[in-house]
Amino acid sequence: EALARAAAALLRVQRADGAFADGKNPLFETWETVEVAAALVDVGEARPGVERALDYLKTQENDEGLICHNRKCRGGVCVETSAEYLHLLARVRPQAVRSRVEALGRRAPADGGWLVGNPDVREVRDFPSVTAFALGALRLGGLDGGPGATWLATQQTPAGDLGSAWEYYAAPGYALWPALRLWGPRAEAAASVRAAVAFIRSRQRPDGSWFEAAPDRPRTTSPTLQTALMLVALREAGVAPSDDAVRRGARFLLTTQAADGTFPGGFFPIDAERYVKDETVFATAKALEALRWAGATP
Repeated sequence: EALARAAAALLRVQRADGAFADGKNPLFETWETVEVAAALVDVGEARPGVERALDYLKTQENDEGLICHNRKCRGGVCVETSAEYLHLLARVRPQAVRSRVEALGRRAPADGGWLVGNPDVREVRDFPSVTAFALGALRLGGLDGGPGATWLATQQTPAGDLGSAWEYYAAPGYALWPALRLWGPRAEAAASVRAAVAFIRSRQRPDGSWFEAAPDRPRTTSPTLQTALMLVALREAGVAPSDDAVRRGARFLLTTQAADGTFPGGFFPIDAERYVKDETVFATAKALEALRWAGATP
């Protein structure tokens, strides 16, 4: 029931052009469309809605088949949005993946640390999540990430996380999710996976949630969104859905679902008082993925 209500809530915000986006602030309209479409595919829901989303995403491609995070930067490239788009295409239109993976590969930096490309990111352009997303996408086409994997391993802190930054949702789970998707199947990354999972377990709160406030920011992402990201990270690490941390996290998520089926995302941690970006769409998509995997019951 929770999954059906969340899927229905997401479909209600789909625009006429096929995009899924926050109606008040479309800052991440293309990114959110990719994330929602992937979540709907994950739960086997609403094929027409996914097809309409793919049609929208096709209109946002540049000449190489890559995309940016919103319509304003169409023609440019956001590495993270493009990487997630490739993961989506690999599931629904695999024949379209190879040429786009090769196009992304041509952007690989010599030193291994990828730059996000997103023109709205100005302070931390090489946050570890960018490299993790990029390398995961390259693997879809059988391409080697060169020095990227080594660079990413050096970014893991002694605590086991990859840090957080306000331009990347100010949540440790945001970088851990793509990193563990990359590391999980690789035997040589087993130590990195163990350290990351240990970090995640150590930060779970008594109510089953995860939450770290963005320092010096008037707004921050919600415990719901941060919990969903940590659960997806545990999934990528190969942790079993029956694991106690997963069960407690999933139960917490269920307690936060609103009457309309959405999950509260809090706000993107931009510090300008005049600028507010609600994260309900992204949070609902990631909660849908996390709960689908966990198979949670109240």
